[in-house]
Amino acid sequence: MERMTRTTRALVVPLSMAMVAGCSLVHSLDYLTNGGSLVDGSADDGAGNGDAQDEPVDAPSTSDAPRAPPERLADADGATGIALSGSSVYFATPGHVFRLPKAGGAPQPVYTFVNGGTPDAIGADETGGAFFAHANTLHYVAATALSATQVSANAVFCAAGLAVQPDAVYVTDNCSTGRVARWQRADAGMDYFGAGGGPTRAGMVVIDGGAYWMSVPDGGVGSVIGATPGGASNTLVADGQLEPRGLARFGETLYWTTRGTPPDYVDGELHAKTPESTASNVSTYARGLHSPRDVVVVGSHAFVACEGSAAGSDGSIVQVSRQGGDPEVMAEGRPRPAAIDADGQYVYWVEQGSADGASHGGVLRVPLPPDP
Repeated sequence: MERMTRTTRALVVPLSMAMVAGCSLVHSLDYLTNGGSLVDGSADDGAGNGDAQDEPVDAPSTSDAPRAPPERLADADGATGIALSGSSVYFATPGHVFRLPKAGGAPQPVYTFVNGGTPDAIGADETGGAFFAHANTLHYVAATALSATQVSANAVFCAAGLAVQPDAVYVTDNCSTGRVARWQRADAGMDYFGAGGGPTRAGMVVIDGGAYWMSVPDGGVGSVIGATPGGASNTLVADGQLEPRGLARFGETLYWTTRGTPPDYVDGELHAKTPESTASNVSTYARGLHSPRDVVVVGSHAFVACEGSAAGSDGSIVQVSRQGGDPEVMAEGRPRPAAIDADGQYVYWVEQGSADGASHGGVLRVPLPPDP
């Protein structure tokens, strides 16, 4: 399995657009930091700074080869966050954070919120544990601990996105300031950087010490921005984004989804770009996604969790090749997928369940397709 590296290639290539019918929050350290190489030739090289083709390709379809149905690991109504760490799956539901063995078994609650609410952001660390933020507080649960502990109080205001690094945990601020908080793991110190930018959305990544996140002011048209610790200003990565949601990285390339136009959100898109390229030089991988909410990139593919309509069970998990070509639906008829993650064997996601209660939420997975 080829995974992400910190190598950037300068090749500029055309990328496919796709019209997709029916296709949040933080991703596992496995694919954020380990291994892999980029693709040569006419395929996407990971630079993510080419222009999309002018002609859309066909809508995705299920593969001719039989595909196993999703494996349901646990029920989880209202689930909105997922992170993979070692042998465990961490996921968030209203009022709780759970740890679930990948090998199977019952989910174990590791934190319960006294005043209710759902964790604003969750992310895994390299030791099998996980961090999560809620109600202005950063929490941590170790791999074998029975419950989480508070590591920083009243310092992570309105948390939205969270990125775990070996030396620090970065959290975006969803209040009006839109700044970034960095909690130093060595001395538990907290500092802040960036120039704000307004309310943020779930999803945050760190590349070579620089933090990147999404700013979405009132009105839904937002931007992807970045900043470095100690800096007093932000760097614009991409602007004019129609409600950006979900942010991931492969090598030094950023990937994100845009939800599209309300109220139906049937024109969502998947984009990619390297931070250092010009703000207008954004590649489009897929179009016509139905309310995409989160994305993860592993090897030669991006995987998108598409929420679908607010009330129904028409969400999906869509596989998009970084080398171009038609997207493929991996799982369809899903009740509002909310967040997605992957390791070297499976693509995992959580779904909230349908609004009418007819379909329950849960933690599910499908085998990771082989790289070509």
